[in-house]
Amino acid sequence: MAAVARAMRSDPALRSKRIVALTGYGLPADRQRAVEAGFDKHLTKPPSIESLSDALR
Repeated sequence: MAAVARAMRSDPALRSKRIVALTGYGLPADRQRAVEAGFDKHLTKPPSIESLSDALR
């Protein structure tokens, strides 16, 4: 997961894009790892339309 965020952050064309982790893991520690890895948001599957829409704004 961290490798994906690093690769996107190192690409000038993708650097400003939001990165959302969509996983089946929803514990607070999982969310913290996603943020520490460089993701802007962490959503647990299946996301609600509202949470997905909010994450992409």
